[in-house]
Amino acid sequence: MSRLPVHVRAAEEADLVALADLWVDLESTPGWKIGLGTLAGYGPKEAVGRLLARPDGAVLVATLAERIIGVAVLSVVRPSPVCEAAAVQIDYLTVLEPYRRRGIGRALVAAAAGYAEQMGCDQLTVSVPPNFRETHRFFAQLGLAPVALRRAAPAVAVRRRVACLERVESLSVLPRQRGINLRRATGLTLGRPMTPSWRRLVTPRHGN
Repeated sequence: MSRLPVHVRAAEEADLVALADLWVDLESTPGWKIGLGTLAGYGPKEAVGRLLARPDGAVLVATLAERIIGVAVLSVVRPSPVCEAAAVQIDYLTVLEPYRRRGIGRALVAAAAGYAEQMGCDQLTVSVPPNFRETHRFFAQLGLAPVALRRAAPAVAVRRRVACLERVESLSVLPRQRGINLRRATGLTLGRPMTPSWRRLVTPRHGN
């Protein structure tokens, strides 16, 4: 397909309604859960407004004839607490279905790279759901290599899981530990022959 004459720019306050509608559509897409309104505790329009007001990030939009057909949400992050160098993270990048495979995604990534240079960041990173194979191939073609797999779970669920595993392990270790303590107390260590004094105690005496 031929490339479209798209224009990539930073989102503005006037884009709030269009961006909110775009996110509502994405929420209904199978396998894509952004949860802006749910996670942030705000409606889509308010959540997008908060994104636009962040001092440590940006929202880029790709427009065709003044219509928003693609969006990328960027954040300035530090990959590690011990790493001083900041990076620009592409948190979300999407293009409306009828306009995909027309170079719009590449234009958004190029604009994100330009934003990283503007912010003095050497690295550009991206978060991609594990099952989004086409998206992984897309970013691999642009030179973004896998670095780490990020796993996530509710903190309460993790704490309960840890407690459950510790109980299971304690129950499995307890009988074995009791057996070890018993052998130590009686001298019946595996692979160790009985001492003469012990043999005299267990050998039956005749003639009594």
